[in-house]
Amino acid sequence: MPVSIVSNLSSQFAQSAIQLRSQNVIDGTQRLASGKRVFTASEDAASTAVASGLRIENAALSKAQINAAGAVSMLQIADGSLAQVGDIAIRMKALAIQASTGNYGPDERAALDLEFQALKSEIGRIAADTEFNGVKMLAGKPAFDLQGAHDYTADGVVGLSFEQNVLSSDAVFRYSYDSTTEQMTLSRVDGGVASSQTIDLTGLLDNVAGTAQNLASGETLPLYFTALGVTLTLGTAFDRTADILPTVTDTSGADISLTTPTFAPAATSLSLEGVAALQALGAPYVATSGDIVFDTLTDGAAVTLGGVAGLRYAVNGGAVGADGADSADLVGGASYVDVYITTASGTELLGRLDVGAVATTGPTDGTVTVPLGQGIIGADYTGLTGDTLLTYKVGSGIVAGQDLITVNVAAVTVAALGLDTTVITDQFSADGAITQMTSVLTQINQVRAQLGAQQARLEYVGRNIATVNENNEGARSALIDVDVPAAITELTNDQAMMEVGVSMLGQANRLPQILLDLLRQG
Repeated sequence: MPVSIVSNLSSQFAQSAIQLRSQNVIDGTQRLASGKRVFTASEDAASTAVASGLRIENAALSKAQINAAGAVSMLQIADGSLAQVGDIAIRMKALAIQASTGNYGPDERAALDLEFQALKSEIGRIAADTEFNGVKMLAGKPAFDLQGAHDYTADGVVGLSFEQNVLSSDAVFRYSYDSTTEQMTLSRVDGGVASSQTIDLTGLLDNVAGTAQNLASGETLPLYFTALGVTLTLGTAFDRTADILPTVTDTSGADISLTTPTFAPAATSLSLEGVAALQALGAPYVATSGDIVFDTLTDGAAVTLGGVAGLRYAVNGGAVGADGADSADLVGGASYVDVYITTASGTELLGRLDVGAVATTGPTDGTVTVPLGQGIIGADYTGLTGDTLLTYKVGSGIVAGQDLITVNVAAVTVAALGLDTTVITDQFSADGAITQMTSVLTQINQVRAQLGAQQARLEYVGRNIATVNENNEGARSALIDVDVPAAITELTNDQAMMEVGVSMLGQANRLPQILLDLLRQG
């Protein structure tokens, strides 16, 4: 390579080396000052993505750990109150045993009953006042008995429960499922303003069962219709490819023509009385599916729906017919039939059967099947004796049993314990009170055992979350945080090499001057 006075390659090499080492010194100083190894995704895209996910997960789990600790404290308060109720119940049983002996007369038993009733009132006070952050745990919640107009298990529904904080009286609902959109809709249909909620099942089913798969044996999927206060749980019999929709089956016969009949369920008119009346229809009502098979009757000129005891018809907006009577003639223009159920309080609209244009060419009768009761469920309010459902969020997702832990706390009110009318004013009543108090003590012990088990579980949950957080943080640190000793070594090396580069740059810059001196001397 020629020695040139025009180009100083040595200086350029030295400058490049100094720039590289200078940038390394800046980066090393930044890493040590901040404690981070990676500042932008361009430096290490994979580590940045994984560390970001771990950071988000840890933030959620930190809150879940706090939730678990709060849940333990909450259940400890409930357990402490139950311990007091248990002590009171023991004293009440002792009083009942004392009053049942023949050593006492009416006056002595009356005196014993004064204490017995006072202690009973104290149980009620403890149940009403035991709370955590405003949540009453022992005071009971609205309880409901389930009524159905059909066998909902045939649709793959394995469980139904009602949210006491939302519902406080009788309610009737209807659910439906569209397999095309994979959406389940629940609507309240017991009067007033119609309300409904729709849940998209695609992601939920895919998460539990697998993409496009049905639930396998043992798998369940709870659907929380929180706006309506209903939890509907699906099981293995649920078929995500099969509709649960009001589909009419037209088998009207060779001589009768109905133009694509459809059924539109009533939106707001069905009470628990109506549900019970549907259950009591008997034949031709199919209790499994909620279908009813209507006879389509013809004489070759007119077509009517056959009468069904318990049902009434109104054709094309006309007057409602008598119970069990045939409908008016359906022939002549577009026809629809409003179907009513007869209850103890009157009549209730079940829905409208639109039969379109109706024609007949002969006397052969037929049938048409209509899903009057499919999807109908009723919540029959029975009083403030239900368990208090406590749901604790202990994960970063929404999967029940993993991210959500539910605890049922039985009510210990006087009514829930069956002590409303319990007295010990005579020997016979005292004997009954002994039996009742034995049952009460058993119930309290069972509740305490359940709460203790859930407390222990939540304590383990909290410790497990702490372990997961610790390991996640270690993984995140390994990916994104700076290794201080290694960084110091690299920084020291870069600083030394930068000094060498500066020195060599000075030497390289002297080369043109040496060449000029050589020229002058020549």
